[in-house]
Amino acid sequence: MDENQFVKKVADLLEEKLPKECILQKNANLFYQIILDNNLKPMINFDEKPKRGHSAFQTDLCIFLQKYNGKEIKNIPKVVIEFKNALSTHDVITYSNKARRHKQVYPYLRYGLISYNISKIPKRFFMHNEDLDFYLALKDHSHNLETILMGLIKKELEISDILELTIFGDHDYDYFRTNIEFKNLVVESR
Repeated sequence: MDENQFVKKVADLLEEKLPKECILQKNANLFYQIILDNNLKPMINFDEKPKRGHSAFQTDLCIFLQKYNGKEIKNIPKVVIEFKNALSTHDVITYSNKARRHKQVYPYLRYGLISYNISKIPKRFFMHNEDLDFYLALKDHSHNLETILMGLIKKELEISDILELTIFGDHDYDYFRTNIEFKNLVVESR
């Protein structure tokens, strides 16, 4: 199976299972920078969708939250999933940079990778990753793909919501800690 086929498979699995306020988009373009000119006017037209090559990078899959802002519905990017057959050092560096750039514009965004043709996460991922939030090696888990993906998406949407409320809400904290989770995927049969 090639990358496009796997992306379609995942999109088909997730589309019906996402919360009703979420929409899934393949090949979504997200801003990676917003530049102000020398009169402090944005050089981007926010009424148009982001375009690849115009301060936007394309993503494989993006889950958006539909929000009503008082006059129209806006699609807010919450979770990005990029897909790779296998993973090179160059891929880790590139996608980590892409995640960092997108998070500078959308600081609540969760960003990760899925490799569908490898069984274990390569050590180079841990050596070179700086800004990716998750990575799944799914070769041995095609039989329970939906359960694994929905569990991941649910957690990432929750984290994105907490980040968004923390950044833009009234929440004050006196403690922060990043939790790194390592495990082998085992899904109990029903």
